[in-house]
Amino acid sequence: MTKTKLANFTSNVFNPFLISIAVISLIAIEATETWSEALKWTIIPVLLTIFPLLAIVLYLVHKGTLGNVFINVRHERNSVYILSTVWLIISAITLYKIGAPPVMIAAFVASLTCVIVFMFINLLWKISVHTAFVAASVTMLIILFGTAASIAAFLVRSQGGRGLSLKDILLPR
Repeated sequence: MTKTKLANFTSNVFNPFLISIAVISLIAIEATETWSEALKWTIIPVLLTIFPLLAIVLYLVHKGTLGNVFINVRHERNSVYILSTVWLIISAITLYKIGAPPVMIAAFVASLTCVIVFMFINLLWKISVHTAFVAASVTMLIILFGTAASIAAFLVRSQGGRGLSLKDILLPR
């Protein structure tokens, strides 16, 4: 498998939408006492947040407003960040109102914070959203599950390619 094919494969498998579903599922399992409750608190946030955002992104790609699902062009990301911010606020409030587990609400607030930070960084610099999102998700899992979840840190490196050097920060392309 070539480097490009491997990069495309990892981008597809570890995209923010799929990672979100996995993280939401793990949070729901940890936060509830039964499998039926865990399933409930997986399905509700996914239907409330992940599927609508994915549907909107797919629609914008189909319409030609976005170049592709990965939103590689920096200026195309602005509208998606704003949409995600509004959607996450609505979702967090809705989850609170319907009695979601507190850790689920905290995860949504943390995700909202990440999206806002990513949005402001994007104004000046195109970051790897895949890497940033995976790093935030791994951090959340380590906070929730402890050091046992640190095995997931390999996902961050798989998304980051060669990594970032001081030269990259001081002399961006």
